[in-house]
Amino acid sequence: MDIKSIKNHRYVKLVEFVLANQSFSVRQACDASGLSEDEFSGAKYSLFMLKGAHERIESSHEILDWRLKPEAYFSYVSYLEFKHSLATSRRAWWFSVLSLLIAAASLLVAGYGTFWK
Repeated sequence: MDIKSIKNHRYVKLVEFVLANQSFSVRQACDASGLSEDEFSGAKYSLFMLKGAHERIESSHEILDWRLKPEAYFSYVSYLEFKHSLATSRRAWWFSVLSLLIAAASLLVAGYGTFWK
């Protein structure tokens, strides 16, 4: 699985939606993330700290306060760190290629000066 497919994953979108909105309805969360209500119901046990109102939601349009579990939050932070490390490693790779090109050009210039006197 590559980083683009992870970024577009529905559960990542759900966590990002929750971080931006503390109070929302199940329908709003499903619309923002692309999850079905059944998928949201299954995910809520692993993502959210649940209280009595969250267990028996009468209407999917009922607005409730939701809080992420610390595990869900720190997993999301780990994902962001992974994404940042990929970007940093790509940048480092390009710097190393540029350094090799400069070193090769320096050798050519030095060799040209030595052999063509």
